[in-house]
Amino acid sequence: VKPLWGNLRQRHPIKYQIMLAKRLKSLIHRRQDIASVLYGCSPPLTSQDDWKACVPSKTIFVAGELDTKYSKIGRTWEEMRGITKYIEIANAGHALLVEEPQAI
Repeated sequence: VKPLWGNLRQRHPIKYQIMLAKRLKSLIHRRQDIASVLYGCSPPLTSQDDWKACVPSKTIFVAGELDTKYSKIGRTWEEMRGITKYIEIANAGHALLVEEPQAI
């Protein structure tokens, strides 16, 4: 099992704590709508039709290199689907906007 967030907790403990604090504050006020979105986006509940609006020639996929799941997906999509561009952010995991906001 790969560590969640590309091991952000150990690599950037302060950024990790700030991220958790922001999420907790948001959850206090928005827990119901966030839960609804997460439930609705659950892979077993989505269908292949959800991806029909995705135009590969106009798609840019961004992932952190330490996020092995999504970096693999990005590389595969770039090879298979002909997406416009795959960008891999060095030394970043899943929380790109927390770890490397300047790169995004």
